[in-house]
Amino acid sequence: MRFQQNMGNIHFRTRGRPAGKSNPAYPLNDNQVRSLFGVCVGKHGLRNRAILAFCFHSGARIGTVADLKVEQVVDSAGKVKPSYVVHSSNEKSKRTHRYYLTKEGRSIIQDYVNQYEMINGNPLFKSQKGKGPINKNSLVRLVSRLLRQAGIEDNSSHCGRKTFATKMHFTHKVPIQVLSKWLNHASISQTEKYVVGTLEEQNDIMASFTY
Repeated sequence: MRFQQNMGNIHFRTRGRPAGKSNPAYPLNDNQVRSLFGVCVGKHGLRNRAILAFCFHSGARIGTVADLKVEQVVDSAGKVKPSYVVHSSNEKSKRTHRYYLTKEGRSIIQDYVNQYEMINGNPLFKSQKGKGPINKNSLVRLVSRLLRQAGIEDNSSHCGRKTFATKMHFTHKVPIQVLSKWLNHASISQTEKYVVGTLEEQNDIMASFTY
């Protein structure tokens, strides 16, 4: 059973994905996020955690992550930058945009950077089949596989961006107007579709409501 209630611009859903077939992603709760990062082990564990960090700690689209180059993210001292700029040609919005990374996100990516040779001009995430960047579709399949390994069904690689938006708005009280700029959305109404809360969050709001 699915439940959805509209309170102003806040949408709540107990499980499953948002209405509409074009974007099946829905935000994860904190335990699910920890489980997802927890399955990133083995040979490519640090790489996979870094890929997820860009989505869950910066709100980047998976296609943006696939196209990142070393110098966009890593400074001359080998440190992960607090923000990185993505050119309009690599952004779905076709607008150049600066993304910001959380402190935890930078730490996760730094662990990956420290383990590999980082050369300016090279892809941050190389394809295993050549010297070029990892393919976007390969990343989509990778994240989908990690989600299933973490026991998270009926979701997609876009859940990182939606989780970031939801967490920033509900937990850290970032206004929709600000969040819209962070996500490089064309309009606030587009951002509102990303902010999805759970029925539990609705109950908490109703229980603590007072004048």
